[in-house]
Amino acid sequence: AWSLAKLDLVDARVSHVLATSAARQLELMEPRFLCGQLAWAFAATGCDEPELFQAIADAATNKKSNNNNSNKSNNNDINNNNTINSSKKSNNNDINNNSNNNDINNYLASDLSNLAWAFAALGYQSPELFRALATRSQSVMHDFNPQDLSNLVWAYSTLGVHDSALFHSVGLEVPRKIREFGMQELSNLAWAFSVAGCASPAVFGAIEQELRERIRGDLESALARKALAKIGRAQEGAGRPVFQALGAALEATAPW
Repeated sequence: AWSLAKLDLVDARVSHVLATSAARQLELMEPRFLCGQLAWAFAATGCDEPELFQAIADAATNKKSNNNNSNKSNNNDINNNNTINSSKKSNNNDINNNSNNNDINNYLASDLSNLAWAFAALGYQSPELFRALATRSQSVMHDFNPQDLSNLVWAYSTLGVHDSALFHSVGLEVPRKIREFGMQELSNLAWAFSVAGCASPAVFGAIEQELRERIRGDLESALARKALAKIGRAQEGAGRPVFQALGAALEATAPW
């Protein structure tokens, strides 16, 4: 799936076969393959495979499907008269549950960002998954790089998922890494915070200062001016006169 996406080769039938097969083997995949390659591949090619993404969400939140629960219940009924076998089965289930590679607590920062982006890119809503993503993300926030931070909040705002605690945590991390952000990442970050209604002085102040310095140093000045103008437009409804005035002035004079 990843190779086909990289080559921009989209075939609905092949994609469906791959999705069906992958959904049955998620427990064999590590998060970096599931999130960074499998989920990304289907999202990047726009392949609509809701059953696969539901299976991914269930695996990440350690949620079993109804069919699995039914089978487990039937097996327990059959083995009720065999105490030793039941005990062994219970122990094996505990071992298997503890070794679930796709439990979200095993996810790294890039895994969390990639998974959130993939669901948002395809417009898939999964409240339970995004609650779990937010909780796990906050515990490893210092590991997020600028692209991960930008993609994470972009995904939440794109799907209209509001999590003030997550945005607050991201807001604390942004100023520390502001010099590492690319222009597109800064623009997406400002857009996401604006759409989410998070008027974070720390975030917008850091973005404004960084863009002004890049303009002053003639570093990507055209892109920086364009990003500032975009931020100004995005902030018009949030009552930020500095960004409004800056955006209007730059939009009128910038060469693009």
